[in-house]
Amino acid sequence: MPFINTTQYITDIDLSFCEYQLARVLPFTVIDPSDEKLKETPLPNAKYYITGGLYEKKGQKIRHSERIGRIGGDYALSVNPERLKPLPLYYKYVRRCFQRHSSGNLMKYPFIPGRSLYLGHWMGHYGHFITEFLSHLWCIDQLSEIDQIVVLPFLFDERKVVVKSWHKTLLQRLGLSHIDIVVLDKQYILDQVVVPEQGWIVNQTVNRQIKLVYEKITLSRAESNQKGLYFLSRKQEHYKRLANLAEIEAVFERHNFKIVFPENLSMSEQLDIYSSASCLASTSGTGLHNSVFAKSSALIIELGDMRNRQKTLPMQRGATELLNQKHFFIPYQGSSNGVLDVSLLEIELKTILAEKEVV
Repeated sequence: MPFINTTQYITDIDLSFCEYQLARVLPFTVIDPSDEKLKETPLPNAKYYITGGLYEKKGQKIRHSERIGRIGGDYALSVNPERLKPLPLYYKYVRRCFQRHSSGNLMKYPFIPGRSLYLGHWMGHYGHFITEFLSHLWCIDQLSEIDQIVVLPFLFDERKVVVKSWHKTLLQRLGLSHIDIVVLDKQYILDQVVVPEQGWIVNQTVNRQIKLVYEKITLSRAESNQKGLYFLSRKQEHYKRLANLAEIEAVFERHNFKIVFPENLSMSEQLDIYSSASCLASTSGTGLHNSVFAKSSALIIELGDMRNRQKTLPMQRGATELLNQKHFFIPYQGSSNGVLDVSLLEIELKTILAEKEVV
């Protein structure tokens, strides 16, 4: 039952953002691992090799536009080239506002006018959205006159940008619901674009500045009377890493936890629970990452499962360290087929709650 109180993943290095004129888009693609081009340069093994990012008008790569991946259990490694080839008659092309020109050498790339905010790859996976994607928005209060948000697709949702209801709620809480989202699925040229540095690198570091993002999301909620202890569960048929969720839920209920199924609630209802809870408990994984919306005084209890038997996930460590929350990890103790020993869980849970005097 280790209590985790280090700051292994937190960094205080100042984040930055830069603005570029006439930046060029390298679209998102997934490269077959057997592609001969990948053999030209030694690369770490990865399940997916991807492209996608922005380049300055002369072809240099904009480094903050490139996703950093393949750390820990992350699947995707960016293999963007360092430079893009110059476009024929590029500057004349731009000055003419992309109107027809007599020159047959003129390349007519699509043009996105106005001032864009680049937020990297759109994350259709909830856990990746509330961590790495939202971490680009640490500077949102420093920006004005944004005409559109521009994003690249990613591996989720069949490699398409699908805007879900919870996406809309979270962006609305950040004051961005009125801004159009433009998908960079072509070799666009961007009139003006702001590129913020990513504040949460998957399985590596979490910058303390991004705490402002989660504070903004929870401060904009209506006042709620909900308080207490919550166990975030899920339907057994959707969860294979523990085989006796009903028994686990019963243990938490005996200790006055309310059993919550986030998938059955709206995002606003979920935020009311997370932001007012004195204790959040769940199995290792995405559900418990919602601790980023909880108070710093909240107690976080993480249950090990068949995937993470003896130690917490780096992403969860980053979440609780960012909020300076008390974080307990209960190692998996059970059978080889995922049946957790609930009698041992009862003892561990009782000890934690007594020690921390959670009510």
